[in-house]
Amino acid sequence: LVTKNQPKSLLERFLNCFALQRTMNTLFSTATKPGQILCLNGIRVLSINWVVLGHTYAFVFNFLADFTYFGELFNRKSFMVVHNGLPSVDSFFTLSGFLVTYLLLKNLTKRGAFSPLQWLTFYVHRYIRLTAPYLVAILLEGWLYRHFVSGPMAQGVMVGPASAHDMCEKYWFTDLLFRKPLAGVIGTLGA
Repeated sequence: LVTKNQPKSLLERFLNCFALQRTMNTLFSTATKPGQILCLNGIRVLSINWVVLGHTYAFVFNFLADFTYFGELFNRKSFMVVHNGLPSVDSFFTLSGFLVTYLLLKNLTKRGAFSPLQWLTFYVHRYIRLTAPYLVAILLEGWLYRHFVSGPMAQGVMVGPASAHDMCEKYWFTDLLFRKPLAGVIGTLGA
């Protein structure tokens, strides 16, 4: 029997992160924390939805056989939101940078000046937070993608010396180090 006061193992705490009840309570909670900038929530929702919409159309366009449909879409005024979707990514990155800077300045105000060790831990923490999901995407694109792709469109995605799959498999380490632009590699997952 497990009582509430017993410490949980690492595996139990990890699996608890994916518990539906805990996730739903957190996701649908309207409680605000002190120091939160509430007006940013709406900007975040609009930005991420705009990013998803733009990427959805970009993905679908790769598989259109009738390119005359492009002309019809681009002439619609309602399609301008999708066609001019690049600012959505910019606003999302600007918002992320603002929030990181805000939290950093808040910590600096509370603690005073950072020691070199605190700066190092700040940058290592940021690197790990950004790199972990990026490497999962590279793993999916570079190694696992070929096992999931099948059908009439598979040849267009997987063939060619500059396919995203081949580039991820060959130059994954440049993404790990965030050195791709300096290495002259174009066409991998992030370019």
